[in-house]
Amino acid sequence: MRIGVDATCWANPRGYGRFTRQLLPVMVALAPEDHFVCFVDPRAADLFDLRAPNLELRVVKLDESPTTAAAADGSRSPLDLLCTLAKFRTGKRGRCPIRGRIRAAAGSGALSYGVMNLLMAATPLAMQQCGMPFSDAAFVLQWHVIGMFAPGFFTGHLIKRFGPLPIMGVGVLLFLVCIAVSLSGVDLHHFALALFTLGVGWNFLFTGSTALSLLAYRTEERDRAQGAINFFMFAVMAVSSLTSGALVTTQGWALLNVGSGAPILLVGAGLAWLATQSRRSARSGAQR
Repeated sequence: MRIGVDATCWANPRGYGRFTRQLLPVMVALAPEDHFVCFVDPRAADLFDLRAPNLELRVVKLDESPTTAAAADGSRSPLDLLCTLAKFRTGKRGRCPIRGRIRAAAGSGALSYGVMNLLMAATPLAMQQCGMPFSDAAFVLQWHVIGMFAPGFFTGHLIKRFGPLPIMGVGVLLFLVCIAVSLSGVDLHHFALALFTLGVGWNFLFTGSTALSLLAYRTEERDRAQGAINFFMFAVMAVSSLTSGALVTTQGWALLNVGSGAPILLVGAGLAWLATQSRRSARSGAQR
């Protein structure tokens, strides 16, 4: 039998640390046929002096040692708690998959929101520079709003069936289609199709990132985690709102679209990396 032990308190000279140092050697000696897997942080690993043939040590990389966080003026972040939990559940080596999920969810949500807001806010100004009336800009923005929210009736069902990562991947492709259409011309149908595609792509990426974030923290941590994600997201959106007008009037509509492709490609690369890590974890779990 394989037995997992949270030994991150090994470096603590009192309380649970002393209890663990006294109990674990006895357990290992009394059950030589069982295999003990001890999970420790780097500080505890330096002080872990127990050796046995049926004992395996796994190091969990944390931002702060649990021994330090247990002090009166310390606090252990939700990511550290979740990273230890993930290591304990899976017994896998390497980086914590939860950190990858929370970073991908926060990054994709923030960048998709920022790029969408950047192009949406700049579109009426670009259309005005092309000599189009306000009614045309209103028509384009109407279809953009439809693209943003109409897919909400079925996006959740798609995520439930295919998972958040494939839907987010489709969102990245739609963002790139929007940029390609915008660069292909400056007629009314170019603006309308580009903004509608932008809205649908944002819906897929934003909804997918929200669903992905639900896999990255426990129920009791959701307020703190979601607050951090929303702060990052709306901070990026505020920056895009402040800079969209200046960018389109000084750099031009075409250059604005070309520059918008960089963060979207970054999101796509992050999603591809996370998908690769998920497949490796699934294969490792199947082999066990």
